[in-house]
Amino acid sequence: MKCKIPIKSRHVFITGGSSGIGLALAHQAASEGARVSILARSIDKLEEARNYIQLSTGVDVAVFAADVRDYDAVSKAVEDAGPIDVLVVNQGVFVPGSWRSRD
Repeated sequence: MKCKIPIKSRHVFITGGSSGIGLALAHQAASEGARVSILARSIDKLEEARNYIQLSTGVDVAVFAADVRDYDAVSKAVEDAGPIDVLVVNQGVFVPGSWRSRD
């Protein structure tokens, strides 16, 4: 499905972009001509994602390894990535514990 919002030549930054929905969004954005950056924890998964997108679309992807719970690491990645036109916040964070307390 083609995106209805024109993203050609725009910078799309996707957290959780190395797998699943994030990877699919990154691939779609690249196929529509966007400049794509993906952020995730695993540099190995990021490199696999970059290679997959580059081989199938011809678009190079910038990768940033950081944990979204680390404010300083994410801030540095965003700064290094440059101006962002479209931000997709797509990551799962598991925090152990109950969502409500029981007495």
